[in-house]
Amino acid sequence: MKKLLLSLLVALAAAVSNDVMAQAYKTLSFPDDSAAVNKVGAYNKTWQAVVGTDVWTIANFNNNSWNNDWTYIKCGSKKSASVASIRTDFAIDKAIANVVVTIDALKETDKINSIKLQVAADTSFNTVEQEIAAEELAVGNLTFAIPTPAANKYYKLVFETEVASNGMIQISKVTYNEAG
Repeated sequence: MKKLLLSLLVALAAAVSNDVMAQAYKTLSFPDDSAAVNKVGAYNKTWQAVVGTDVWTIANFNNNSWNNDWTYIKCGSKKSASVASIRTDFAIDKAIANVVVTIDALKETDKINSIKLQVAADTSFNTVEQEIAAEELAVGNLTFAIPTPAANKYYKLVFETEVASNGMIQISKVTYNEAG
């Protein structure tokens, strides 16, 4: 009985420490704070999302002008191949252990060429220090574990798709989790 209780206590402590290690530091969700001015109804426009004082540049994602209660953005176009991205316009001042993308819906996955996270020292991404490719594509949380977390880095998610139907990838949230 003591061994069972000790085992349960160890398991509980491990679960709690994992939750502490994956502490959300920054979160981008939709619609953002600037939804009144960043209405986009196309898959080939660049716009900015704002949460508090943090700004992200979003390229080739449609937000349907926030109509019909959209709480997400979509990328992938029926008109042309697309390279969509979500980029921090600010250096995150803490070491980030992982970035989690909440994918709500996928279609025509055979037309999705890649999803990756880039970590850079500069906002232009001239100096990409790490690039992590998605290992599998599925609805749910897509986690990019960063091998060498460091403070004061910029983060860019890149979604490459072939010509297919509009809105192949639907995203509702991106979370940047602090290391330690």
